[in-house]
Amino acid sequence: MQLHLLKFLFFGRATPEDAPVAVHRRNGIAISFLEGAWAQVWITLTAGKFLVDLIRHLGGGDLEIALISAVPFLFGPAQLLGAYLCTHFGSRKKVILVSAFINRQIWWLAVPLILLPLDSSVRFGLFFLMYLVSQFAGQITNNTWLSWTADLLPTQLRGRIIGARNALILGIATLADFGASAVRDGFGEAGRTAALALIFGVAAFAALVSVNLFRRQWEPPLASRELPPLRKILGACWRNADVKRLQTAVLLWSFAVGVGGPFFTPFMMDDLELSFIMILWYTLIVSGLSMLMNAFFWGHIVDKAGTLPVLLGNGLVIGCLPLLYLFITPEDLSLYWFDAVVTGIAWSGFNVALFNLPLQVVPLRDRAYYLAITSMVGGIGMGAGNVLGGFVANAIGGSTLDLFGYAWNNYQVMFILTTVLRYGALLLFLRVPDRRNRGMFVFMQELGEGVQRLVTAPRSLLLLGTRSPKRRRRRAAG
Repeated sequence: MQLHLLKFLFFGRATPEDAPVAVHRRNGIAISFLEGAWAQVWITLTAGKFLVDLIRHLGGGDLEIALISAVPFLFGPAQLLGAYLCTHFGSRKKVILVSAFINRQIWWLAVPLILLPLDSSVRFGLFFLMYLVSQFAGQITNNTWLSWTADLLPTQLRGRIIGARNALILGIATLADFGASAVRDGFGEAGRTAALALIFGVAAFAALVSVNLFRRQWEPPLASRELPPLRKILGACWRNADVKRLQTAVLLWSFAVGVGGPFFTPFMMDDLELSFIMILWYTLIVSGLSMLMNAFFWGHIVDKAGTLPVLLGNGLVIGCLPLLYLFITPEDLSLYWFDAVVTGIAWSGFNVALFNLPLQVVPLRDRAYYLAITSMVGGIGMGAGNVLGGFVANAIGGSTLDLFGYAWNNYQVMFILTTVLRYGALLLFLRVPDRRNRGMFVFMQELGEGVQRLVTAPRSLLLLGTRSPKRRRRRAAG
């Protein structure tokens, strides 16, 4: 029994070629859960604070951290190449087996780079090249996986299956983060090399299992092999005033966020002297609140007040959050925990609105490609912001900026700069049309009612997305 369970966890369950489509689909969904779990271990251990720690171990500084942060966003256009390759070969599995293998298995090279006593410039240079190859292949993988999953999951069950899969992945991410954080803190600075080699070795092994599971997963037939008229759509994006306003706002907002984004984790590690476990608790608060607010709160507010008021209301809060890090000290972390709570609440609302706003703006025809280009524009803006932030933070270096009677270090200067840019970019969203916009007054009213329900009758939040029996009866009678 234990042997069969291990074989299933590592290899999935094969189905006969002549099995009914329903059997292939069920098995494919089960394997997608397994693949997602193993992939999430790899993602967790090769990102965030572990990636920052590795960059520093290899000899990188603030500029290198920013450049590494920018790479996935700047390679966003490779998703269009992924769509082309799937259409050209007529199979997503053929594409993803190659791209995912390169994207995930190249991380085995990180282990010798950690252990070998090479010159720091050589070690980081080799790692940066490895990371570039991994992220380019990863963008192809991401696009291919989304197309594959969209056809694999039944439409009527898609939301529930994705919700269950996301819940599993969140649990796996928490366990992986906790385990790796405990290892890193337990080994201490003296055992940093051994801890990093162990963490990234486990990550590469988990990635190997995830790639193998793709081999066993059933792929539904590709619906269409028609190549998209990409040049025509790019031209239409430029000519459509509403789409251009949306993409300009997304570009500059992403740029503003990217300027300060790479430096929060280094600030936590260096200036606040937080352990890996303490940073994990921050992440858990943010992700837990985001999940609850997305599921039971913000969707209802968007439906009632419109998309733009929710985006602007949360954006006003998000804009000033980096300023909290001007006043947090290792001796008093109260604002650090406050930031975790507000970040989980406000960013979840902003992201829900930002996901919905393009649906109000882009044309129905070729919508998927308009959305892909909008996402790509945002990624380019984020990557450009990361790069600029890295150069500015590196130029400031160990010096400080005297402002308002305080001396701010280079990280805190970037937090001030990203705040100013965020509020400037937020103004551009005012020019984006939202057909369902009912104004900030209605938003504040619905927000107040939602908070009141949250405090006085939290169970009622579970019913926000349902219709009353009376309304259901009226609809049935009509």
